[in-house]
Amino acid sequence: MALYNLLIHLLLPLVVTYVIVGRAWGHRGAIEIGRRWRVPEVPSAPPGRKRVVCHAASLGENRAIGVLIRSMRERWPELDIGITVTTSTGLAEAGRQGIADWQVHLPLDFPWMLGPFLDRLKPDLVLVAESEIWPNFLSACHARGIPVIYVNGRLSSRTESVYQAFCKFYSRILRPVRLFLVQGESEVRRLRMMGQTGNRVQVVGDLKADRALLAARGVDAATLRASLGLLEGPVLVAGSTHEGEEAVLIEAVRILQSQNLNVNLVLAPRHLERLGRIISLLQRGDLTWRSRSDGLHEAPVQVLLIDTYGELADLYAVGDFAFVGGSLVDVGGHSLVEPAVFAQPLIVGPFARNFQTEVECLASYGGLEVVDGPDTMASVLGRWMLSPDRRVEAGAGARRAVESMGGALERTVGAIECYMEN
Repeated sequence: MALYNLLIHLLLPLVVTYVIVGRAWGHRGAIEIGRRWRVPEVPSAPPGRKRVVCHAASLGENRAIGVLIRSMRERWPELDIGITVTTSTGLAEAGRQGIADWQVHLPLDFPWMLGPFLDRLKPDLVLVAESEIWPNFLSACHARGIPVIYVNGRLSSRTESVYQAFCKFYSRILRPVRLFLVQGESEVRRLRMMGQTGNRVQVVGDLKADRALLAARGVDAATLRASLGLLEGPVLVAGSTHEGEEAVLIEAVRILQSQNLNVNLVLAPRHLERLGRIISLLQRGDLTWRSRSDGLHEAPVQVLLIDTYGELADLYAVGDFAFVGGSLVDVGGHSLVEPAVFAQPLIVGPFARNFQTEVECLASYGGLEVVDGPDTMASVLGRWMLSPDRRVEAGAGARRAVESMGGALERTVGAIECYMEN
């Protein structure tokens, strides 16, 4: 810890410079760090009520932990539950869900910020979603006797070499953690590599699967499909796309069109600040398109650009197949359960390593194909379009895969129960 703190304090002048210059230029990373450069005000816990702090870094973690918070509120209605985040999208999602008593940014991982922050919060329990490891935060919790539990734990294969190289460091800084409730066996193996032993590590499954299964029940796919104003024919919903992926998707649609196989495209970029570049790409082509915010027009279009927040999970319901972004470019992918729950056969690129457990499960049920460019994407989509039975079978496999991942919510609540009742 001493070496870690020495390093982050030596880097402090560079961080300050980055924040000042980056904010002036509108750089998203600098703006996010700047928002964490203070100890936020938080309300005091009401007398006699336990306080639980849920750390959910960004959008995906908030959605995953949201289903857990709702279940905890039903089980223990007297709890005071707050959410800490590291991004503005996480803060917005926490507020949109409306399930926490309060939500704030987690301060940067400096002991002189985190100590006062925890002294203001006075939590009885801290739940950390997925994979955020902040050494001083964990150390400050340990010094104050605050139990920490990782829920929906997920560890990327990309950083496995880092875990291996710094196993002694991780073993030491993760010592305060009481439980690791993880998604799959690959997480168990990596935590063992980091020195975590015994029954502190438990496989419970993926909370996102439970959330998706619950959310899918309330979606009226037919009404939603009619509101999109697309041409007749099959629909490919491409969610959470990153720079470089939209061009591949549009080219795949054109290849299919040249083969007299017309497919509509619902295009939902991960970051809306890239909309200008995506619009330029669409304007250079021959596909008819419009933005979601434009409203419904008389003339249907082939491409719908989603320029609004919070719709993607439901929009997957209108698709005949789905692509999940961050996987054709070296980002690491995004969760696959939201489209799979609607029995959508999935395509992803070769870089979905951050969700390897989901990829392996979906592939084992025949619900997923891996592509590496427009030609292979068009080939897979064309095969499904020409063989509807094969498409339906692949979609049913995707749905069964999500159902097999379910049950994490019940197991997670059971594991933390003893911390609620003491």
